[in-house]
Amino acid sequence: LCRIEPGTHAEHTYRFSVGPWRLAEMVWPNVFGRQFPKHRRWIEALPAEGLVWVPSLYMGLLPLLLAVAAMQFRLKKGARREASRVRAVWMSWVAVLGLLGAFGWYGLGWLVNEGALLFGGDPAEPGPVPGAIGGLYWLMNTFLPGYAYFRYPGKLLVPAALGLSMLAGLGFDRVFSGRAPRFGRGLLWL
Repeated sequence: LCRIEPGTHAEHTYRFSVGPWRLAEMVWPNVFGRQFPKHRRWIEALPAEGLVWVPSLYMGLLPLLLAVAAMQFRLKKGARREASRVRAVWMSWVAVLGLLGAFGWYGLGWLVNEGALLFGGDPAEPGPVPGAIGGLYWLMNTFLPGYAYFRYPGKLLVPAALGLSMLAGLGFDRVFSGRAPRFGRGLLWL
């Protein structure tokens, strides 16, 4: 449950945090209902669901699989520093950090508080851990000067979507150029 004092700067900073359960929308469009033309979002019955910044996070299964297959988080020692490999490492970090940052309020502190509620805690009492401690967005707000004025973690979905899209393109190039034949056969079967 979101336990932020109404009207405070923290409330405005963490507004439009993207719940981790919304990642299912990347593969299945409108899995939690539609926001328009008629408002039918049934996920709003979940107490932790906040305001929605983006109506849908749909990307599609094929592009998401291509993006995940192209992800690299470090360059191998001794390997040639090809531009596509450097780009893949950079875009992988942009996509993952953008998604983690978009979670905003839903950091490690939120998980601990929700776990306390799950094991019989009182919803009217504050949780054992204050606020969004432990999340990437909290770290940026705490340690980057002036970042707290950026507001709205949902904005970080833009670089995440760009990173995933570029990774999907790199994955497409790898699969259909013959450099990943097993993965390509799996995609054709899918």
